[in-house]
Amino acid sequence: MKNLISHSIIATAIILMFVPIASGQTIESISPKDLMAIFKSQGYSCESSSERTIVWTIDGLRTTMILSSSGSQLMFRAAFGDGNATMKRVNNWNKNRQFSRSYLDDDGDPVLELDLDLEGGVTKERIIDYLKTCRTSYLQWVREVVM
Repeated sequence: MKNLISHSIIATAIILMFVPIASGQTIESISPKDLMAIFKSQGYSCESSSERTIVWTIDGLRTTMILSSSGSQLMFRAAFGDGNATMKRVNNWNKNRQFSRSYLDDDGDPVLELDLDLEGGVTKERIIDYLKTCRTSYLQWVREVVM
């Protein structure tokens, strides 16, 4: 009986690996493939860059979404090699915004990051909302900090 239960649990787990994420389902980690499917379901332009990195093009500009090795954390990251960013603009951004951080990297280039922790569980709708927040924040950040 124990073997039958063990085999049933393993079979169910294998089947669930190939089932797309359903609305309302709790997600504690996500694969790059499933995340790409969510991006595409929202009409976003993206491509896989590496095993854990997705390149997301927003208004013609490239950004990245980085998945932790466990798939339980997402980090949106955008950086510019040029522009008019100053420490004052970066500090003003950080002072007046929630859910994101901006800084000047070691080369003085502006960077924007937003995180989403999936541990404890989130829904697909929460991930979609996170993507919207990343896009909106990015577009505002480009106008207010970079340009």
